[in-house]
Parts: sequence; structure tokens; C-alpha cells
Amino acid sequence: MNTSAKKELYKDNGVNKLLGELQKQGFVYSDGETLWFKTTAFGDEKDRVVVRQNGDPTYFAADIAYHQNKFSRGFEMIIDIWGADHHGYMPRMWAGIQALGHDKNSLKIILVQLVNLLRAGVPAAMSTRSGEFVTLRGSSR
Repeated sequence: MNTSAKKELYKDNGVNKLLGELQKQGFVYSDGETLWFKTTAFGDEKDRVVVRQNGDPTYFAADIAYHQNKFSRGFEMIIDIWGADHHGYMPRMWAGIQALGHDKNSLKIILVQLVNLLRAGVPAAMSTRSGEFVTLRGSSR
């Protein structure tokens, strides 16, 4: 998520409003000063923090809001492309999608592995954020 998209999520307290709605629905609960998302209700191995003890929302909270924004604008299917090191994040994100009232399958996650490749002897720059990568078939994206 780029910086401007992230700023938009926090505009008018959007992330906290969404968390408040999810708390009313029973998906977010408080444990002292920390807010937790009940991801175990959707098969995750443990519940996840959405607001830290210091009051700062986690990346997970922003990710839920980001996907809610996409659905609210009419998208029926969201495709995320993540680095392979984020595979453990998948169950919590699917939990977030389901808590928002959407089918788990409305979020497709594609994992890519970044490696060092050369094009004409020059290192090829790749980035999941910019969408620049080479598939095993050899075609550039």
C-alpha cells in the first residue's frame, strides 16, 4: 500500500471507525489497552492485535480498512500480490475479509519470491510494490 493510499485510510478517522464497527459486531475486543481482532473465529491460529497498547493501529488494522475501501467501491474480487515471506499473514487477512461480510474467496493472494536475475548482464530490478517481476515462465509483469 503506497503512502497516499495509507493516508486516505486514516482520513476522518476511518481505520478507527471501522474497528469500532467490527467491535460492535463482536470481532474486535479489548484486553486492557490493546484491541484484538478475533481471527480465531475464522480459523487463524491465534487472535491478532489491531491497536497496540500505545493506541497506534497495526498494519493489519490498516489492511482491513484498505480492503473494505475496495469492496465499498464495488470491487467483487481483490487480488493481492505479496512476497513469499508474508505467507503467514494470509489466514488473518482472510479472517478480516470474512468479518467484513465477504466470502474468503473474494480475496485471492498470489505469493511471489524475489530473486536476483540478470537481463543482458545487468541486475533486473523487481518489486512486488511496483508490480515488476518475472514469472517462472519467463514473462515480465
